[in-house]
Amino acid sequence: MFVEFRRIDGNGKGQEIIAAHEWSSWHPREKVIDWLDAKGIGWSPCGHIASTNMQMSYRGQIYIDIRYEPSDALYAELEGFLEGPNGPVINAGVRFYCLPYEAALANAAHDSPGFWEKWAEEF
Repeated sequence: MFVEFRRIDGNGKGQEIIAAHEWSSWHPREKVIDWLDAKGIGWSPCGHIASTNMQMSYRGQIYIDIRYEPSDALYAELEGFLEGPNGPVINAGVRFYCLPYEAALANAAHDSPGFWEKWAEEF
């Protein structure tokens, strides 16, 4: 699971991912981190989903070290914090992603030694 952060336009809709220089002081990100820390839920910075079509600098995304288990009380609390009762994210600038294991495996080759070096040569 991970969270990314977006700028909000005047209509309350998420726009582009925050700029590389903005993430360290982005209030919605600080709020999520404070909540995770208070609950003792591990987290770490993570990159965007890897793609061979583009490169993106780090923009404040957070990996959340908790298992997707809707019946687990801590997971339910996390979901309740990040999402409203009908599913939309409470803060439109926070996007919560749960990727199935199979989706993660789609990029498994990216972890092979030399993959990105070869990719860069052919880019």
